[in-house]
Amino acid sequence: HIKQVAQQRELIVLTDPDFNGLKIRQKVMAAVPQAKQAFLPRQAARPHHRGSLGVEHATKADLWDCLQHVVSLAPASMTDVQPNDLVRLGLVGSPASQKRREQVGDYLHIGYGNAKQFLRKLTLFGISAAELGLAVQHVKIKET
Repeated sequence: HIKQVAQQRELIVLTDPDFNGLKIRQKVMAAVPQAKQAFLPRQAARPHHRGSLGVEHATKADLWDCLQHVVSLAPASMTDVQPNDLVRLGLVGSPASQKRREQVGDYLHIGYGNAKQFLRKLTLFGISAAELGLAVQHVKIKET
């Protein structure tokens, strides 16, 4: 059904920023690789009281913001980011790496990922080493 819709309309994938949301996103993207993607920051998807992460917890402003920053898959080999860049920028191998990846992923509008997933997202969306460096600088400025 999603394939049929994608033939007639532009498709944007927006799922919960958790493991199950990632699995759904992967299935949709396998079926419709030309679909654009929107990522809701984990903080925006946190429930106010109890429950799990979910799009339903986001405010209208948070949803609008993530839909203003949709991303598309880049052609192969559009990035120059290497694994050692992640280490050099503190995105891997330091106590704050996980939080920094989350903040940088939000800044770049590509969502959170562990080290391996994050490098894959940078590659898939064609984020350059220079763009990544600027994003890390911005996040460090926000942290202080």
